[in-house]
Amino acid sequence: MDSLSAANAHFCFDVFKEMSYDHTVENVFFSPWGLLSTLAVVLFGARGNSASQMEKCGQDTGVHSYIQTLLSEIGKSNDSQIHIASGMFADSGRPFLPKYLDCIEQLYKVKPEVLDFKNNVEEARMQINSWVENKTKGEIKGLLSSKDIVSSDQLVLVNAISFRGNWKHAFQKDQTKTMTFRLDESQSKPVQMMWLQGRFKLGSIKQPQVQVLEVPDAEGYLSMVIVLPRENVGLGHVKG
Repeated sequence: MDSLSAANAHFCFDVFKEMSYDHTVENVFFSPWGLLSTLAVVLFGARGNSASQMEKCGQDTGVHSYIQTLLSEIGKSNDSQIHIASGMFADSGRPFLPKYLDCIEQLYKVKPEVLDFKNNVEEARMQINSWVENKTKGEIKGLLSSKDIVSSDQLVLVNAISFRGNWKHAFQKDQTKTMTFRLDESQSKPVQMMWLQGRFKLGSIKQPQVQVLEVPDAEGYLSMVIVLPRENVGLGHVKG
């Protein structure tokens, strides 16, 4: 379990680095857990070189039991509302093997769907968006835009995660203040920031020079971890 957790963390930072190359001045928001769990569903049916490459992020097929254990741990929270769902949508010209469908339904409770991307890509997009909205209880709407899928697509993988919970130390709306946010080493702008004073777990990393703050939820099952660069360190150095 520890080795798989470490592999997942390494995978997370590798993906972040790749994504940040094309989004140097934009926010990057993604779910490493969502990517890992979605790829694991694909891994279950992959063979040869494709399987070998995907197993690098999980080291071996023990990734399946790891994901099941993690899902069980996340589900222990009674106070937070967490909705996680992985979906697979294939073009009608490329149907799934029945044996594969049986395996992933038993292991992941995933039921892949067949859509007509080739002849009706807009209808397919709307069906996927409807699936995401339903799985997240209305929290995520209109996930895919008209540019996200095309008629030549043969397989679309979707992972949806929504979270709504209570923090052990909650931010108060009346404490929101206008403060300076640094875009990089030379640019900054005033923005509305949440503000909270309390006792939290705080750590420091020497290289790159950053502080790491943990904000736990009310039950202590989940935490938000914030990485904050030192005053003389820009976000670009943290990405590297």
